[in-house]
This record gives sequence, structure tokens and C-alpha cells, in this order.
Amino acid sequence: MNRRTIVSAFAAAVLMAAPVGALAFAPAAFAAADTQPPTVPTNVVVANTTPAQVTVVWGAATDDVAVTGYDVFRANGLAAPFTSVGTVTGTSFTDTGLASSSLYRYQVRARDAAGNVSAFSPAAIAVTPGPCTTPPPSPNNLTVLAFSSTSVSLRWTIVVPSFGCSPAGFDVLRAPGAAGGTFIQVAQTGLADTFVDSTVAPNTTYRYQVRARSANGLLSGPSNTVQVTTPDGCTPPLPMGSLTITSAAASSVSLSWVGPTNPACFAYDILRAPATSDGTFTQVGATNGLSFTDTGLSPGTTYRYMVRGRIVPNGNPWGTTNVALATTAPQTSGCAATYYTVGAWDGAFQGRVTVTNTGADALNGWQVTLTLPGTARLTQIWGGRTSQTASPYTITNENWNGTLEPNTSTTVGFQATINGTAAGGTVACTAG
Repeated sequence: MNRRTIVSAFAAAVLMAAPVGALAFAPAAFAAADTQPPTVPTNVVVANTTPAQVTVVWGAATDDVAVTGYDVFRANGLAAPFTSVGTVTGTSFTDTGLASSSLYRYQVRARDAAGNVSAFSPAAIAVTPGPCTTPPPSPNNLTVLAFSSTSVSLRWTIVVPSFGCSPAGFDVLRAPGAAGGTFIQVAQTGLADTFVDSTVAPNTTYRYQVRARSANGLLSGPSNTVQVTTPDGCTPPLPMGSLTITSAAASSVSLSWVGPTNPACFAYDILRAPATSDGTFTQVGATNGLSFTDTGLSPGTTYRYMVRGRIVPNGNPWGTTNVALATTAPQTSGCAATYYTVGAWDGAFQGRVTVTNTGADALNGWQVTLTLPGTARLTQIWGGRTSQTASPYTITNENWNGTLEPNTSTTVGFQATINGTAAGGTVACTAG
């Protein structure tokens, strides 16, 4: 056999040994089964700008198979649509041939080998610089987007000059009150058109302005002025929400109501009065939540409830709910006893009595009647006590096992003598 024949035979053996799908079809089948898109690229930012180019960088996306590249899109201005400007395999892109003193926005999405693409990233803003000898123009259209007792959200329009310094960032200025006072800088931002001031106080009036800042530190004049008054964070809504009875057991009543749930501002006092009319409401509890369970009540009894809202910082009440009636359930404790012979020997035996609460409420004390056969007599008892010296015996609970929750049990053990009769006994149980 010559060398060519040997090589051909070896190749044929390899092909016969390898699974056909692994050689020819696995990649295509794998790609066809891939329908999951990559994650969105993160932290898209402008890393560098010159008069003619912008470099954008971002955090890598992930994919269940592999990310094969990134599509970069650009919008020529704040309102222009995005169009594709390139695809790269890395996590940066340099856009060239741009105009100086111009604003651009960039978005990035990831793609995989199967053609699946992620959603677009948030947009990053870039402004290409021009000759910078004069301050950038002032921002305009400053508006208050939203406000609360602890924050004010602002937005403005970035103005790009046709000649001169472009904005590289912004100073946010704030003054107290509706008039007078001095505007002072409270924040510096990068090239962004929004800012959230989280250093405000409740129930306070502020005025805001924004000015542009060039890369070499030249400042524009201020934007227009906006005014906002933050609300009092502890001003409750009126009236109080509705009070309802959610459940009533033999010794407890559960309540719920509608109201604000800010523990720093609001608390609730739970008031109770006896019967369906008359009687004085007294406070039986307090909570920062919107529910309460009143315990230690009498079974089969009617009560009236009302909830009073209270402002925490000053302790002043701010309203009361409607009055709701609740009647506790009747006592439903039940007592059952069973007897079991543990062992017997000549002249004596040992027995055990199990006491079980078969009711829906706690059992507070129990009493068992134990009847022994013939002339049998107790000689020792534990887990209970009795003062009788002959059958039938009345056995009451010890201090430590008299309270039984529903579906719980305790046991009483004893020894007894027998005179010619079989070991055994009968039992009956009553509550109390």
C-alpha cells in the first residue's frame, strides 16, 4: 500500500467515526435554534470630541451564545431621527467627518450570530467644539418636570452656537423664596439636559436658573428662571379612609382602614367603646400601618371601633374614620379525653389519660372524671391532681397544663391497684 493510499484510508476512517451532524449540520442547527437577543449595551458615554469626530464607548452586552457586534446609530440634533453610522465588534466607536459646533446623539445595540438584536441603549449627547474664544450661549426653555417634598426635577434645552464655544456642561443655580436672595450654584453636570435636586426641604419655595460651561471654563449667561414650592411631606389627605372589620374571633377583633403609610409623618390611634351606643371611646392601641388586631376581648360581646389619624412630628390629629361595629364570637372551647392502659402486672396497672382541646378557641382549664373498674384505687398521679380517695375520681389540671390552644393536648399519668379485676377505666372531660 503506497503513502497516498494510507492517507486516504486514514481520512475515510476519521469521517466514518465522526457523527454526521457534528461535521456538517451542528452549526446551522445551533444558529437556527438561537432566538434570544443579547442584552442592551450599558453606560453609553461620549469619551472624546474634536471639531470633526466623536468617540463613544459602552459596556459590553451579554448573550446566551455570543455577542458578535454592535450597531451604532446617530441623530444630527435633538429632534432628528437616528440612522446607522457603523457596526463594530468592540465596545467603542469613533465617528468622523462631523461638523464643528454641532450637537449629535448616539445609541448602540448589540447583535449575535443568528441576527438577533437587542433594544437600543439610552442616548448619549455629544457637541463637537468650534473655535472657543467666546462663552457658549445660554440654555433656554428651563422647566420643572416634577417635584415632591424632597426633590425637584429640571429640564432645559441645549443651545449649540454656530461659531464660538460649545457647551461642555452646565451649572445649576438656586435661590430661596419667590423674590430676593442670591442664586448660588448647587450642582455641576456634564453634557446633559436634566437634573434632579435632592437637597430641597418640604414646604419651601425655590427659584432655579441654569448656565452653560465650555470645556475651557467660559460661562454663559443664565437661562430663564423657574419657581417651585415643594409640598409639605406630612400634609395628610382628607377625609380619613373607610374603616372595616376584617375578622372577629371569641377574644379578638381585626380592623383595617385606608390612609397614607409614611411612618415619619402619620400614625393611627385605635379607639374602642362598649356596646352599640353610648359609652366613651378610649384608645386601645396605635400603629403606623393600616391594620390592627385588638385582643383580650370577651366572647359574644359587641364593640364599637374608630381610628384617629395623627401627624407624627407635632402629634396633632387630622381626622377620624367612620364607626364600625364588631361582635366577638361565642366561646367554642371543647374538651375531649381518652384512656389508655400503659401496662399491667399482678395487683396493679398504669394508665394514661389524654386531654385535647377540640374547640376553635383556647381552653383555659379542664376537668376529667376517671372511673376505675371494681375496687381499683389510685396510688399515684402526675400531670393532674385529685382530692378523691375512691372511684370515680375528679382530676383537674396543673397550673402549667391548664391552657390548651385549639387542637393541642396534654396527658395525665397514674398508677392504681386492682383486686381481681381487669385493668382499665373510663373518662369524661369538661372545660373550665
